[in-house]
Amino acid sequence: NFKNYQIIIVSKHMEKKQGDYNVIFEKSLAYVLKKYEIYAAIVCSPAPEHLAQLNILLTNNIHVLVEKPLVDKPIKKKIFKNLINIINKNKLIVITGYLLRHHPLLIKLKKELNAHSKKNIINVEMNTTSYLPSWRSTPYQYSVSAQKKLGGGVLNELSHEIDLIYNLFGMPKSCFVRTMNTKKLKVDVEDVAEAVINIDSKLKIFLHLDFSNYFETRIIKINYKHHYLLLDFFKGKLIRREKNKTVQSVMKIDKSSLMLKQFNFFLQLIDRKKFSNKNFTSSANVSYLIGKLKKSSFASSEIKIS
Repeated sequence: NFKNYQIIIVSKHMEKKQGDYNVIFEKSLAYVLKKYEIYAAIVCSPAPEHLAQLNILLTNNIHVLVEKPLVDKPIKKKIFKNLINIINKNKLIVITGYLLRHHPLLIKLKKELNAHSKKNIINVEMNTTSYLPSWRSTPYQYSVSAQKKLGGGVLNELSHEIDLIYNLFGMPKSCFVRTMNTKKLKVDVEDVAEAVINIDSKLKIFLHLDFSNYFETRIIKINYKHHYLLLDFFKGKLIRREKNKTVQSVMKIDKSSLMLKQFNFFLQLIDRKKFSNKNFTSSANVSYLIGKLKKSSFASSEIKIS
């Protein structure tokens, strides 16, 4: 129950509005850390600021939920080891805001995947499209999503799918990526990405990311020889289709509900003292993977990942 917590928002730009009951607004993180006893923090600043803020919070023994992606570029080994040492020593929780991990149908899909050998999968298709101006505040061109200096672009902003690749299949072996700015939007970043991601020598994932499309799509399709699994997040459907049989699970869940699931998961880890660096390491690996995808795009060639 969030009513049991005192909420403090640290921002140089936001001001208290009528109806913001039980919310304190401050402009300096250093001031907040001196004045208040902080239990946990949520970092939702631009991605290039995440690492420095995470380091400050962990050093002050504060549990952290970081908005995705964890960082805007792979963490250097020395810094990573230092953060791991702080997390382990102070028994802290760090997770990243990949909401789709908490979707009931995604959890069901993962169980279905783990119940059978992944060697039987022919390939995987992942298609995510949206229209940036419809989900970023006006004017969208000044949002973090639209600006390279703030860590924007589809590979960072739509990295839920990259997290799902890692979550469902582990670290890929190699990738070939093409990104482009279609000029449909007023942005200085890539708005479309196409990737072929090789989990191993046989299993390929075909990934399409796009935030300059008027149609909203978020689909994972896993193709086997005699059936396929299809998860449609927007329709709230998980379908198993065989030649003469179709099994369908339906569960529509909105973004607000997923956010609550994520917040509750975060707080329960703390309350139940489920201290581990596992979630932080997973998020760091996803950022490493994003970095490799960007490197492939820049080089216009297939590159080795692991």
